Amino acid sequence: MIEVYTKGEVHLPPRQLQKIFLDHINLDRFFNAKFSLVRKSDSENPNGLGAIRLVDVGIAKFKEEIVFVTDTELHYKVIGDRVPVKHHMGKIKWTPCDTGRCLFEYSITCTSNSPVPNFILKWALQRELDQMLTKLQQFAAENRLT
Repeated sequence: MIEVYTKGEVHLPPRQLQKIFLDHINLDRFFNAKFSLVRKSDSENPNGLGAIRLVDVGIAKFKEEIVFVTDTELHYKVIGDRVPVKHHMGKIKWTPCDTGRCLFEYSITCTSNSPVPNFILKWALQRELDQMLTKLQQFAAENRLT
């Protein structure tokens, strides 16, 4: 089992963080991947619970399904047979600290489905999460609402 985790303070309110992470086609602002919406959600938010997005990381393409959404959390899983990782679950949580700030946490658990050694896959996933958090913090600094 591979587990990676990052956390940090982000100067954005919870609603804006939820909006950012459900805006699938613009997630490439924070991740080294291209995203597109494959299936809209049946809920009032077409990007919400049940939505499926295609993720293109250059060397692989796979689908992620949004499986849990609240005002402070979002969970997704990788779906399909031909995927680089199995049993992939991503959990994003933002806990309000005070006006306009949140503690941001992001964890991924998975197992490898490729010949790439686990330590390399873990390193790559951790690097991606850490870079994403830095980009999110920079975005927040440039778009501060408070």
